[in-house]
Amino acid sequence: MGKYTVRDIIGQPRTLKNGAIAGYVMNNEGKKVWRIIQGADEATMAGLRARRSGSRKRANYSAKGAKNVMARYYNKKSYKSPARRAAAMKRDMCHKGKSVVNDSRWAQNPRRHDLQGFDDGSLCDGKVTEYKYRAPSAKQAAALAKGRAKRASMRGGADGCGFRAESMRCAKGVETNQEWCQMGKKGRCVKSPAGRKSAPRRKASAKQLAGLAKGRATRAANVAAKKASSPKPSHMMAMACKNLPMDDCVAHPMCNYVKASVGPKGKAHKAYCKKSTKGIKRGKRSPRN
Repeated sequence: MGKYTVRDIIGQPRTLKNGAIAGYVMNNEGKKVWRIIQGADEATMAGLRARRSGSRKRANYSAKGAKNVMARYYNKKSYKSPARRAAAMKRDMCHKGKSVVNDSRWAQNPRRHDLQGFDDGSLCDGKVTEYKYRAPSAKQAAALAKGRAKRASMRGGADGCGFRAESMRCAKGVETNQEWCQMGKKGRCVKSPAGRKSAPRRKASAKQLAGLAKGRATRAANVAAKKASSPKPSHMMAMACKNLPMDDCVAHPMCNYVKASVGPKGKAHKAYCKKSTKGIKRGKRSPRN
């Protein structure tokens, strides 16, 4: 559902202390929820803005105090060398940004804001650069408009995407539960994040359940047949590796042929055939008596 009005309120509307109007309404799921229908009046909002702007303390820094504040801020940043930190501070001193303030906002982030009369280029010993707004070209404006239109088309309810209760899927031309659907990248209606979380899901039919059971049975039979056709090698097969010739040892599935070698102390080791641990499933040893 879209924006609620006073007519949608169930019972008597309530006027809050700030002048806003609120009450209970019915949402898309049929639940009774509390919603603010109309915001505070202009006089209340003007008072809030005045108190909010007045809460910021005016920045009465001396030149030395402002330098200390800036040094503390940039010392917390990571730079590869002190020279690069000093260069960043010089760029800040010689650049006038779009936010020039004279209150406590500057101390919170001297890089984002400029203090009037300090790092807005007033004390720069070189060339001062200044932020200037550059209007987008026709090509850029067209690209921005195209991107905004694409993002708007992918929001819930755009292009007539809604949730169809009969099929429990999103479709075009449906006006119910549009917040559960959005336009996908391929031009088809798909579930939105809210739909994947809240929309009811379709249960499997009897035919689908029968097909799943048939597939599981077929896979189980194939696995059993594969195990029967290629039994696992046992320890008894590995006992035959001793004194086997090289060709027979290489061909045996449970044997490894070790070539002759010379040890670190010059001792010669003969070639021999040994059993392989590949494919052997080690079990628990039986307790000794």
